Amino acid sequence: MNEKSNFFTGFLPTSPIICNKEHDPKAKLTRHHRKPKSITRDDSRRNISYVDRLDHDAWHMLYKELAAPDILIQLRIDLEVYGIAPIPSQLVRSLLEKYANNTTEKIKRTHAWNKLFREMNLREILDVINRLWLDPDYEAILSVRREQTVELITIPKK
Repeated sequence: MNEKSNFFTGFLPTSPIICNKEHDPKAKLTRHHRKPKSITRDDSRRNISYVDRLDHDAWHMLYKELAAPDILIQLRIDLEVYGIAPIPSQLVRSLLEKYANNTTEKIKRTHAWNKLFREMNLREILDVINRLWLDPDYEAILSVRREQTVELITIPKK
């Protein structure tokens, strides 16, 4: 069986994870490079997730071709904007102002966010991001500091 015919038919247990919700067998799947292809040419199995094409489009609307640490900066903004978790940060506040005046961008991003994460809590969102979307060499985690401030950080996996 060639690689192309196997792409949409049977995924073996060793295959990359598929989708972040119940998979519609009629949906078109596409390959997502967890480390952006624009940054690295890594086509290894570890770097590929098979995801619904529309979810893939939504991810790239939100996070473009960003590297893992930059995705987490943007995610902090999104968590604040969509009311999932207030994560206080001067950087987040200044970047929120950037989006406040761009209605078209805001509508597109809201649609993309809802496509991927509607009705998920923070832990579920991080689980999906770590399993499907984020560079496999990193992990997004919650860090609670002594002052009870919650932060999102990426840590390199060992």
